[in-house]
Amino acid sequence: MKFKCNKIKTAGIAIALSLFTAHASAGILLEPYLGYYMGQTKQGSTSNSTKGLGYGGRVGYENLGFQAGLDYMMGNWTEDVSGGSVTLKPTDIGIFVGYDFPILLRVYGEYILSAKADASSSSVSDTLKGTGFKLGVGYSIIPLVNLNLEYISHTYTEHNGGSLTNNVDQSMYGLSVSIPLTF
Repeated sequence: MKFKCNKIKTAGIAIALSLFTAHASAGILLEPYLGYYMGQTKQGSTSNSTKGLGYGGRVGYENLGFQAGLDYMMGNWTEDVSGGSVTLKPTDIGIFVGYDFPILLRVYGEYILSAKADASSSSVSDTLKGTGFKLGVGYSIIPLVNLNLEYISHTYTEHNGGSLTNNVDQSMYGLSVSIPLTF
């Protein structure tokens, strides 16, 4: 009986160690991603629906599950306005931190240092600038592929180089697929 208990304890310890040592390596993190985002863009009392593709990548460092680095995102979004639509081409540069749990789950947050959106339509050509943040939860659906649920918030305070009277606030949810690679 004592022999069986020792085998069970040894097997339990081996399984626990293998779960944690799988994430114990340190290295460079490269993570390309592609996603679809939708939400609202508001300025003053006006609110418009916004949606479209976002793509980019994260570059950083990972050690014992902790992650930190830079995120660069671009996209092609459409904002529905009265009388038509406006094409938005966002470009975000941010710093992120995250943690990759040994249970196939990851959480991360990002401060967007520079949020820029080039807006164009038949009658408008503007550039908006500001800052923002991103929060995300990722789940590893198969090895090397994560499915991420994200929330992005932008506050644009500049318009064509000048300050805005009413800030443009954008809140979006997204679903993205990423491939986190650690070297």
